[in-house]
Order: sequence, then C-alpha cells, then structure tokens
Amino acid sequence: MSRSEAFLSSAVQAASKIHTVQDNIVAVKIHPDSISVLQLDPAMDAAASSDGWRLDRIVTWSLGRNVGPAPLQEDFEYLVNQIRQVRIEANVTGLDAGISIPFSQFDTRILNLPFMLPEELEDESQLEGFWGENDPELNDLDGKIVRYQILSANENEDRTTVLFSSIPETTVKRYTDLLLEAGLMPVYIENEAFSLVNGIYTKLSFEDLQKPQLIVHLCPGHNVVIGFTKNSIEIFPISVSEFDDALLLELEELDDISGEFWDEVGIRVGEHINQAIAYLNEVKNFPTIKSFWLVSEHKNIGNVEILLRDRVGNLRLKKIELLEDIEVPPDQAKFVDYFNNSSVFTSALGLATQSINIAGYDDSQRYKKLLDINFLPNSGNIRTFRQFAAVNKLLIAAVCAVFVASTLMMGITNIPELVSSSSKVAAYEALQGEAQTEAIRYKGLTKKLDKLRDNEKKISDFTEPKGFTIFMSSLATMLPQDAELQKLNVKSDGTVTLEGLSLSSSAINTFAAELVKSGLATQAPITQQKTGGYYRFTINAMIRQKG
Repeated sequence: MSRSEAFLSSAVQAASKIHTVQDNIVAVKIHPDSISVLQLDPAMDAAASSDGWRLDRIVTWSLGRNVGPAPLQEDFEYLVNQIRQVRIEANVTGLDAGISIPFSQFDTRILNLPFMLPEELEDESQLEGFWGENDPELNDLDGKIVRYQILSANENEDRTTVLFSSIPETTVKRYTDLLLEAGLMPVYIENEAFSLVNGIYTKLSFEDLQKPQLIVHLCPGHNVVIGFTKNSIEIFPISVSEFDDALLLELEELDDISGEFWDEVGIRVGEHINQAIAYLNEVKNFPTIKSFWLVSEHKNIGNVEILLRDRVGNLRLKKIELLEDIEVPPDQAKFVDYFNNSSVFTSALGLATQSINIAGYDDSQRYKKLLDINFLPNSGNIRTFRQFAAVNKLLIAAVCAVFVASTLMMGITNIPELVSSSSKVAAYEALQGEAQTEAIRYKGLTKKLDKLRDNEKKISDFTEPKGFTIFMSSLATMLPQDAELQKLNVKSDGTVTLEGLSLSSSAINTFAAELVKSGLATQAPITQQKTGGYYRFTINAMIRQKG
C-alpha cells in the first residue's frame, strides 16, 4: 500500500464516525427457479470473535418458472422486476451490490510466467500482446475485460503462477444493467467459480485450509468440478446432458427415487463427474484426494446425495452445512427453509465476503477468502472516489468543529462584565466612547485594506496556479452528494470529460451550471440517460485557464 493509499484509508476510518461506509455488499444470486439476496454484517465484526458470522439479511424469492442457463438473454425485464421486488422485501439498507456470472461465460486458465514482482506484472500486463506471448490462445483480447491474480511466486524456480480470467465487456454490461435497473449499485462482478471457491474456503477449518479441496457443482447448464489449493485452482465442466439436467430438476420433487430408472441416471451423472475429476488429476496434475464437496442448485439436495452416493469413484461425498454456525435473523429463517439444501447459498456467501474496502482494513479485519477478482470496469476508481468523498466530509466536519469552538471561545472571553456594579457601568460608557473612536479609525483602515486587496488580486492573476489545478481541487466539494463520479478524462486542450451516476437529474444540471458560474469552466454541456433509478451522465467541460 502506497503512502497516499494509507493516508486515504486512515482518513476514511477516522471519518467512519460521521460518514457511514457500506463495508459489505448485497450479494444477488440467480438460481434456476428463484432469486436470493444475501448480506453479511460488516466484516469488522467478524474479527472480534471466532463465531462473529452473522447474516444481516437473507431473502429468497420464487420465480415461479425456470429461467434457463442464459437468463439475461431472454428474461432480462422479468428478472429486473423480480430483483427489485426481492430487494424491497429484504429492506436492503445498502445500495452497493454484487452478482456472480456463470463460469461458462469466462475464459479461465492457469499461466506459469517467469518470476516477477506484482508491480512488474502489473506494468507488463498493460503492454499490448503480453498475454498472447505467454499463451497463443490469448492473442485476441479486444472487447474483453481481463483480470488476474498471482497465486504463487518462486524466485529460485523463476516461476510466477497466475490465475487468468477474461469475459466479453458486453456480457458484464448486461449484468451491471440488470442491477442498475433493479435499483442497486453494481460494485462487484465475480466469476461464479471464484464465488464457490470463496464460499467453501471461508468455512474451512485451519487444518483443511492446508489441504487440496474438490467441489462438484450441479446447476442446470453450468455443471462444473473445481479443484483448489491455496496456490492453485483448476476448473473443468461436467458434461451432463440436457436430458439428465431436466431429470435432476424433476428429482427434487420426488419422495422415492428407488428403481432401475433412477439408478441408470445416477450412474450416468456419476460417470460424467468421474471423467471431469480424472481430467484434473491426469491432465492438470491436481492432487488426488478422497472426498469432495457437493454444491447443488436444486431445492432438495437429499435426493441428489442419494443418487450420487457410491457412484463418484471411491470419493466420499462431504455434506455442506453452510449456515450451521451463521446467525440468521429470526424473521428471515423462513427464506432459508425454502430450500432443503443450504449448499445452494455457497456462491452467494462467497460473493458476500467481498467488498470495495473503502476503509482499507487488513485481512485480519475482513472475512477470509482465497480469491479477490472484480470484473467491474473501472472498479479501482470507485474505491478512490468513495475515499475522497469520505475525506471531504471529514474536512467539512473539522471546519465546522473549529468554527463552533472559535465562536464559543470568543463568546466566553468577550462577554463584558460591565453591569455588575455602578462603577463598572461608568467604565463601560467610557470604553464605549473609545470604541466609537476606534470604529472610525477601523473604517479608514478598511478602505486602505480594500485597495491593497485590489492590487493583490491583480498580482494574483499572474501568480495563481493554472485553471486545471483549481478545477481539480474544487471538484470534490462541488459534486452533489447523491452523485458518484466514475470516470475522469483530461485532454491537453483543456477539455475534461466527467462520467458518473446520479439519483437526481436536476442535481447534475445544477452541478454543470455551477462549474460555469464559478468560473472554473467556460462551458459544460451535459448528456444524460435514465437507467432504472439512476441517471448516467457525461459532462464535457472546457477548463478556464488563468495565466
């Protein structure tokens, strides 16, 4: 962490007493036939004790129909309406939200690069063609959002192991638009495979943290096996047919699955899982282990467990009691009971541990997780802008405090005690005459001071900083409180482009007008577009230069 980042983090922590910071995000999970909203208590509370886990809210909303493996292409407006309703039902206090995108939409792979420091890799990754030089299949990354995380590095072996993942920008935009239209502010977009890993990792014992782990995730259209350790992760799809996917959905409604028909289904699905695990072991050299975690998106996991028991090689199926030691608000327990399967919340719980960490808390003060990869465009700017907003409020509060303290001190020291006796009254009248004389002298001095100020202003025209410096220093205080700046682009000709979101159209119009009225800009035309409960705005301002 740089000195500037450390300063901003410390300032935000100091400002937290007067500026509420949403440390945790609202995790939105789209199930095959329902939607869940899950929010953890602020992460700082988790560090206070080993049993500090507590759900701030959890609400599940039945869709009444299956939305399919690619819900946003066919059911966008329907899902917007449903998410908006479940958000209202959950009485979500924070607007910052995140959502996981199915792993099948990503290109995810492990790359073994020469040893380099994180700062060196960050610089190298910005160079055109860098990823293609290390993997020929990564030559064409135009129109894609690329993210990576260093899993391990060894200078002696000249090796840096990197988890690489990319996704088309258009896909991410569909999911961010989904949240915006539903009245939520997208701040975290995650690969669902990473959410699953974090959901399991965050609940592992210290002993299990050191061991390889295997996850079998069954979800219609997105079946996958994931193997991970602290220094590696491998993902491979399970080739379950559409026919068997449909049978697994039907399975959750049955009371009895005995018989030859369901035995054959279990054998087929188990064989596909075996093949995926064998690929990780034999091709990806993932360690062979004796058990796996079953994560199912089906409402009733009991029948799925029976179906797969003793049919995934010699591996032992480990049942996840995900919410066993997490406190659930009593009035929301009914939503957990909607599923006879707590594993269905695994990816949502993993996503809910993420945050944009405005206050810069270290890992000991946050929920533990293995992966932290955010696919939201310009995600780093959100944290910086939020920090500046918090610091700005801290400065305003400090100025107000100084003003109040000064006023009190002046009042205490200057209240005349001239009426306590007749002698003091006489002295007061004498002082009053002297004060009138001094007032006349003060008027004369004021006129001279005004002339000096006029001269000073003329000189300052030659000595003031350039208009850009004044513009930037004034921007944070002028931006409306219900608006958020997401992008700032400065050109050499003095043109500044500001892009962001606002809850109020009139506030942005007032802001643009104030830029011109204050003399900071000669013009500030606006373009706005309403998206759900927000207004996307772009202001192209021409900075007034001073010489």
